[in-house]
Amino acid sequence: MCDFRSHRRRFLSRRSRLDQPYSIGRQPASPAKRFRLGTFPGLRDTRRWSERNPLDHGDARAWRIERTYPLSNQLELDVLAEVHDETELREALEAGASIIGVNNRDLKTFDVSLDTSLHLGKLIPDDRLFVVESGIHQKSDVDLLLDAGADAFLIGEHFLTASDPAAALRALL
Repeated sequence: MCDFRSHRRRFLSRRSRLDQPYSIGRQPASPAKRFRLGTFPGLRDTRRWSERNPLDHGDARAWRIERTYPLSNQLELDVLAEVHDETELREALEAGASIIGVNNRDLKTFDVSLDTSLHLGKLIPDDRLFVVESGIHQKSDVDLLLDAGADAFLIGEHFLTASDPAAALRALL
């Protein structure tokens, strides 16, 4: 596990290089390969504030939501809001999240139940992207969740534990 504080010097030393042109190999960077990041004070402010004001999990989540969505819009990034229950779903919707990932894994017990997606999927408006995370092992799971309104699936463990991941994918299609 990587702790930001223990590697802070290494991470922050790279920040000074962010505004330099990117090039591949020893070739000079052509305009097509040149990427620059603008100055986004919100990124620095977020880090400084969080260092001075430690929060418990609930407060931290609400604060991250308040800061993340406006900043991601400014950076023109899409954010997947991962939710586990109705409270988290309500917070994500109120913040304007357009992509909702429903995690079927209970992070306290590590139990997995598709009932989480079946229940929360009913509460996600049709104009939002509904992503199902965890617990998909067979085609009937995919069909059930598609009928419940799922737009996309995040499948990891099933493929990682399969002896033939390609065959496992074909079986889900």
